[in-house]
Amino acid sequence: MPFLKHPLIRAVCIAQSLILMVPAAPVYAASTKTITCDSQDFERVRCDISNKSVRLKRQLSASSCREGRDWGYDKRGVWVDNGCEAEFEVTQDSGLSGGEAATAILIGGLLLGALAMGDDDKKAPPTATTSAATPPNWAVGGFRGRNPSTQKNEELTVEKNGQVRIIRQGQALQAQWLNGQQFRLQNELFRAERIAGGLRLTHASGQSSDYFLLD
Repeated sequence: MPFLKHPLIRAVCIAQSLILMVPAAPVYAASTKTITCDSQDFERVRCDISNKSVRLKRQLSASSCREGRDWGYDKRGVWVDNGCEAEFEVTQDSGLSGGEAATAILIGGLLLGALAMGDDDKKAPPTATTSAATPPNWAVGGFRGRNPSTQKNEELTVEKNGQVRIIRQGQALQAQWLNGQQFRLQNELFRAERIAGGLRLTHASGQSSDYFLLD
C-alpha cells in the first residue's frame, strides 16, 4: 500500500496497534485531600504540598480569608496570611502507571521520529512564543489609590494572568506585568511592593503612591 510509505501515517498505524495491546485504564486519576493551614500571629505561613488545584473548603479563623490577599497557592503549596486559618481541599494527580508511562513514551517517540523524517522543505519555521509574567499573589486584585501626578483617585486591577488595567480619569488603560515586581503602562515603568492592605507603586521617576484593596 503506497500510502503506508508516508512516515507519519506509518507511525500512527503502529501507535494504534500498540494502544490495542494495552489494557483499558484511566491515564490519570485525581485524588483529593484536606489540609489545614494557619497564619499564626498574623504572619505569612506556607504549607507545602504538591497540587493541581486548591479551593478553600472551610474558614476556621475570625479573620478574613480572601483569596489573593489572605491566602493563595501555587503548584508546590498553599500560603495564608493576616491571621487566616482554614481547611483547604487539595487536588492532586496520581500520575501514569509504569506500563502506561512506557507505552506513552514509545508512542510519542514514534510520532516525533516520523515528524523528524518528513520533508525538510515542508517544515514550517519555528514560531516564537512568549508567556506573560505572573504577578505575586499579594498583587492580584482590585485596588484604589491617588495618582501623585494628577492628584486624582484611580483604580488598579491586576489579574492572575499578568494583565493590568488602570481606570484613570474615566479612561481604561491596559498594561502588562513584567518579570519580578514591575509592569509597564505605555512608556511608563512602575515597580510594585507590598504594604499593609495593598501595594505601593513607584514610578521610574521616583514618585510613589499607595493603593489599597477595594472592599
